[in-house]
Amino acid sequence: MKRKTILFKLWLAMLVLITAVLVFSGLIQAGILQKIYLEQQSGRIIESGLKLAGSMDISDKPQLNSLAENTADTLGASVLVVNSQGEIIVWKRSEGAPGMGMGMGMGHGAGMGMGMGMGYGMQQKINAGMPFTSADVSKVLAGEQLVRREYNPYFKTDIMQVGIPAEKNGRILGAVMIQTPLAPIVNNLRALQQSSLYALALGGLAAVLLALLLARGIVQPLLKMNRAARSMAEGDYDIQVPVESKDEIGILGESINLLSAKLKEKISQLEKMDNTRREFVASVSHELRTPLTIIQGYTEALVDGMDRDQAQKEQYLSNILEETNRLKRLVDDLLNLGRMEAGRVTIEVKEVDMLAVVRRVMERFESPALEKGRKLLVEATGGSYMAKVNEDKMEQVIINLVDNALRFTPPGGAVNAIIDRTGSQIRISVKDSGSGIPEREQPLVWDRFYKSDPSRSRGQSGSGLGLAIVRGIVELHGGQVGVQSRPDEGATFWFTVPAV
Repeated sequence: MKRKTILFKLWLAMLVLITAVLVFSGLIQAGILQKIYLEQQSGRIIESGLKLAGSMDISDKPQLNSLAENTADTLGASVLVVNSQGEIIVWKRSEGAPGMGMGMGMGHGAGMGMGMGMGYGMQQKINAGMPFTSADVSKVLAGEQLVRREYNPYFKTDIMQVGIPAEKNGRILGAVMIQTPLAPIVNNLRALQQSSLYALALGGLAAVLLALLLARGIVQPLLKMNRAARSMAEGDYDIQVPVESKDEIGILGESINLLSAKLKEKISQLEKMDNTRREFVASVSHELRTPLTIIQGYTEALVDGMDRDQAQKEQYLSNILEETNRLKRLVDDLLNLGRMEAGRVTIEVKEVDMLAVVRRVMERFESPALEKGRKLLVEATGGSYMAKVNEDKMEQVIINLVDNALRFTPPGGAVNAIIDRTGSQIRISVKDSGSGIPEREQPLVWDRFYKSDPSRSRGQSGSGLGLAIVRGIVELHGGQVGVQSRPDEGATFWFTVPAV
């Protein structure tokens, strides 16, 4: 079965709606047009009758005959004038008006036949064979105006009958009785209705064409959106839907474009996360494999009895213990970092003197630093350095930064710890005397397992997790981290915590 498109459905719905509206409006218009036209014609007849009645002079028969004849010709009607006794004075009709019949000459010897009318000088009472009844004439002579549309057996057609009293100085002189066939009026009315029908048909055709164009205008953007959605389903997230309107379809197009951009961003993030995961697994594998290899080598040497004396045996065992401790630190760092990134670490804070923490850490590193020919310096600008932090966590942050700085400071160099307070923040910086970090690599130093100098020996490198842990702890306290460095001018790692 062939599938009907939304274009066809939309066009068909509009076509049915337009057809129903046109038919309904056509019927209403035909009824209203008929009513208005018949009221206009009856008004025209009444106006002519009133004019004739107002100028009627019973005593001036020639003038009366002429006025009645002109009125009959103007209206295309039959005009009958009676006096106050109900006797016919004048009866004129135009061509096409209802015929006079054969009953007019009864009792008078003046056969009326099908002539043009009855002239003056021949008077007759209204009888049963005439278009008006004596009751109708009596009502009009009593001062009542008569307007009626009906089938008249006398004329054998639908006619409009109008009776108008002729008054002068408050006295009824007679009556003007007008009969006109409805056939010409109906024909004119049908011609008007036919013209209206043609106009409606032409308007309907134009409306159908406009409906088709409107439907295409609605459907075309939807087809473009469909193609865009299919492209996104196939992995193309760069596609954009042209938005040409501000209506609901335009809003839908903007939403699809936003969806495409968000999907592209999300896919990029997922790809980055996947790459990070792969790099993380590779880095962890490397960091674990190296100490395990060393441990395995020394262990196999001991098992095979390759140690020459007790001193060498103790050296092997010392190396195994050192690598074991390195593995433990690596695992502990991974667990701590994982908990912080998962938001599962809660800290207890209290007011701590950050300057005292800095000095305590620097004193701990003073002896091994001097053995390697490096100086440790503490600079403070004065004032209070109290912060609401977890003291152990802050100590771990400073230990990681100082340890990192000593690792890259050559013999004869110095590591400076600088503490300063600016407004509501306490800033602690640790500056080394190393070769510096390239600007493009500075944002990456806080990532896990990132090492800015791949050529350095293992003895100088750490686990690659120290700075990542620093960032996690500082952000847990609501602070910030950063690095500043220039080639051959060393690097300064800093962090801030809220002051008390």
